Amino acid sequence: MVIGSQCDALGESSKLSFLPDLAAELYEVLIDPHLGACEPALPRRHCGGLLLDPTHNAALNALHNAFAWANKDGALLFVAVLGHGMVKYGDFFFLSRDSSGTGDYRRDVFLSHALKHLLGDCGDLNGLIVWVDSCHSGVAAQQAATEWGQVGLGQAARRYELLSAADDRPAYRGDFTRALISTLRHGIAGAGETIDARDLREPLKMGAKAQRPQRVTIDGGQWAARGDQGLWLSRNHALYSAQDNTASVAAQARVGELTDYLQPTETLDALVAAAKVHDCVMLTGPRGTGKSTLAAALAQPSVTDGRVPDGFVNAIIFATPLSTMNTLSSALAGGLRRTVKGFSQAVNAFDERLDPAERESLPALERQVMGPLRLIKRRRPVRLVIDALDELPKATERALRKAVTDARVRRNGESGSAGVSFVLTARPGAAPLAGACRIAVTPPGDAAIGAYLRRREIPDDHIPALVDRAGGNWLHAYLLAEQAVRPGFDPGQLPVDLAPSLAELYTTELAAAGAEDRERWETQLRPVLAVCAVAGVGPVLPLPLAVAAAARLGGPNTPSRFRDSVVRLSGLIVRAKPGQPEEQVGIFHLSLRDDYLLKPDLGVQFTIDGPEAHGALAEALAELAPVQQHDPENPLHNYAMRAEAEHLWACGDTADVVKSLTWRPLERAVDEVERWQRWKARLDDRLKPEDPAVLTARSYLAYYTGTAGDPAAARDQYSNLLPLRRKVSGLTHRDTWSDLVALARFTGEAGDPVAARDQYSDLLPAIEKDYEPTDPLALLARANLAYFTGEAGDPIAARNQYARLLEIRQEVFEPTHPSIFTTRMNLAYFTGEAGEPLVARDAFAELLEILKHDSRPARSHTLTVRAHLARFTGEAGDPVGARDQFKALLPTLEEVWGPDHPDTLTARAHLARFIGEAGAPAEARDRFAVLVEIRKKVSKPRHPDTLCARANLARFTGEAGDPIAARNQLKALLPTMLKVLGDRHPDTLTARAHLARFTREPDRPGRRPQPVRRAARHHRGGRATQAPRSLC
Repeated sequence: MVIGSQCDALGESSKLSFLPDLAAELYEVLIDPHLGACEPALPRRHCGGLLLDPTHNAALNALHNAFAWANKDGALLFVAVLGHGMVKYGDFFFLSRDSSGTGDYRRDVFLSHALKHLLGDCGDLNGLIVWVDSCHSGVAAQQAATEWGQVGLGQAARRYELLSAADDRPAYRGDFTRALISTLRHGIAGAGETIDARDLREPLKMGAKAQRPQRVTIDGGQWAARGDQGLWLSRNHALYSAQDNTASVAAQARVGELTDYLQPTETLDALVAAAKVHDCVMLTGPRGTGKSTLAAALAQPSVTDGRVPDGFVNAIIFATPLSTMNTLSSALAGGLRRTVKGFSQAVNAFDERLDPAERESLPALERQVMGPLRLIKRRRPVRLVIDALDELPKATERALRKAVTDARVRRNGESGSAGVSFVLTARPGAAPLAGACRIAVTPPGDAAIGAYLRRREIPDDHIPALVDRAGGNWLHAYLLAEQAVRPGFDPGQLPVDLAPSLAELYTTELAAAGAEDRERWETQLRPVLAVCAVAGVGPVLPLPLAVAAAARLGGPNTPSRFRDSVVRLSGLIVRAKPGQPEEQVGIFHLSLRDDYLLKPDLGVQFTIDGPEAHGALAEALAELAPVQQHDPENPLHNYAMRAEAEHLWACGDTADVVKSLTWRPLERAVDEVERWQRWKARLDDRLKPEDPAVLTARSYLAYYTGTAGDPAAARDQYSNLLPLRRKVSGLTHRDTWSDLVALARFTGEAGDPVAARDQYSDLLPAIEKDYEPTDPLALLARANLAYFTGEAGDPIAARNQYARLLEIRQEVFEPTHPSIFTTRMNLAYFTGEAGEPLVARDAFAELLEILKHDSRPARSHTLTVRAHLARFTGEAGDPVGARDQFKALLPTLEEVWGPDHPDTLTARAHLARFIGEAGAPAEARDRFAVLVEIRKKVSKPRHPDTLCARANLARFTGEAGDPIAARNQLKALLPTMLKVLGDRHPDTLTARAHLARFTREPDRPGRRPQPVRRAARHHRGGRATQAPRSLC
């Protein structure tokens, strides 16, 4: 609510020229969804929360209604008053249109008195911000500081801040509000994701130079006080972007918190110098030595006194024990969208080039960061910062180390480099990265810590005692400073010991928050700390979940009351999106949990019960984000996907751990491999090998290993698992059948389709004895039998099996079900392979028509169908038509997949072939000559695709009039084909036929054998057969 008012009693000469326009402008900024993001406090009024020239009674009634409305909604209330103010007997009065102007409490608005009582009576209000732009408004601030105690940190515990344009002197021209509006519209580069009162100090000082703006916080503090981050005035336009994701926003917020009052050091200088020279720098130091702060400083040059160049770092992430490669990569990608021009478009372009199998198998960092970066031409390298490498789960740490190493190898040894360098932080015991420059954090000297304390505006006479007790440790210095900035601090309160322990410092912080009051500790602070601590470091826990879990522990049961406790613990709790529905919370440093709250054996005064807190979070997730209704787009479900298993594990419930992992799947197979590697190791440590949870973990790890692109490893894992599975589950248990079906699949995908076909031939009738033919497991086995029958060289049987599969699926699914379309694609393909190209051509033409009428056709399906249609058009006797179709298709493939993608190269091979068969063998020869060189580079010289391109080059060399050269090329090629493909492979047989042809009749071509047609048909995706991915 914004009130702007003249006072008629003061006469025309005292009219304020900036009203009503300035009040209206402030109101528009506050309700702008991209800035203040407020809703009108009086929604039923025509002008909403804007009151211009109200009467005394109208102003008070409006205040009463605004408080009531905000209290009902549990909302933060922002009240701004612009106009005349006066002081009488030490009391501040705001003057409405009909005020007396004499300090008459019956006619002039006794503002601080009215606000105090309204605030005290509104128990569900989520906080109050008061903005007073008038003469003498500092008196109102002083009254709030001295008289609002019982509604602040006293009995009622209301959260508020009051900002005034001046102290007890006049204010001028609305400069105070003009400076605010300008700041909110432009943002503050050094602030966090939102702008709160503390961020406004310098802008207001510069914008209202003739005045002395005042600030009063809930604890009576002034500008240097921390206050409540949730009482923010605007989103930070300097940082806020619609492209930001949750992970990158959290990282930005963490940077702001860590660099608050930053004191640059020699270690920062050394770190910058090393990062300029080396492609990888590892900063090491014990816990509490400021590694995270130094990392954050690289991403916030504006607070480093010029020691860090602008734009030095493009993205930063803060790792936690709950981080995965996907969450880390997502945060980096969010930062790059902000700092690297064209990155968002590059992400989309790179993703469009990936087929479904590549999306499953590509590591997250390659898919979300490195791949897109290689598509962008840049003048300077991209620099990424990864903090707390050794805090990651071991499987994730290994994956991240490999990703960083791969990126560096590519940068230093190959073309097409992403041009990325890295800065990593870890504790001294972390394994080094090969070739990385290693820098150890130098403990800060007394001068550096003293300078930091001065930045926090601690009086000079207090600093020596604080420096002595900090002991050269940044974490200790931070905790001591938190004590020293509180109103009424006395150095005599400091521990007598010149080197107080971390436990002593944490005890002092919690005592200051009110923990020595047993009721407050048990019903407010302890439950809040407990759920935040077990969730982890940094703002990771969604507020609705935190509230629900804390309530189960006997703590605050509404967001407003939960935030009341968070503010009391403000030095120990960090927040992302504070005060917003999407708010997330967590502890500021792992030492608070690991070295204090969970250490009752060390005589710690204030402790929590870790398993109890984990259990509360698990119960809250079961209620708010039930696993049966999993929705990864929902923040609570997304948190559950990352953390529910951890909470259940701490409670000892391994069965529910596995249920959570299986019912809350990740988006890609490669991410699942990372997750199941970690959990399999933990289950192995706790349970016996025959425990069902261990068997399930082994099965899922094997499945995702194969789906992520390593079928040989998956085959071996299933082979090792099955003897124990048969023993524990039985020969005919569904889990046993499922593992056998998967073993057969990955046996085929690992290069032995004959063995896969034979295994499925035995499995299918056995499964159908226990289950109906329409059962998903039976359908899966039948589909894979058909596929690998074709792969094993019997396209006629594969065609017949797909025809039967289509009949069964049509009984089960609607005609538009994706599996029906997939089966029809496979049937059409193997019909053509079986010697009926005309039927195949017509079938693919029909499928293409279906896709044209599909509102959201899969691009990969459309391209695959077009390619098969073109091929079978040529094989049905129309090489000219096939040539023209491939010419039209190839540019699209190059745009979507890229010029070196296997499907693009296969299409180029078919185009060359049909150009030759359409009467231009010399052009076909030249095209294959270029393609062979590309294949050697992309697929390697001995790859089957490269060998087939060489065979086709020889064929068209002969047909272009040089049979002797063709014969020589084939003679040189055949020994390699025999070794790689075998003597019975169709491509080997075709190459032999070409050799015989050009050897027997070097002067005339004679009868032409079929071309070498490498069909690289790879079964991909899911647990169901799909159409061959590669273009044949």
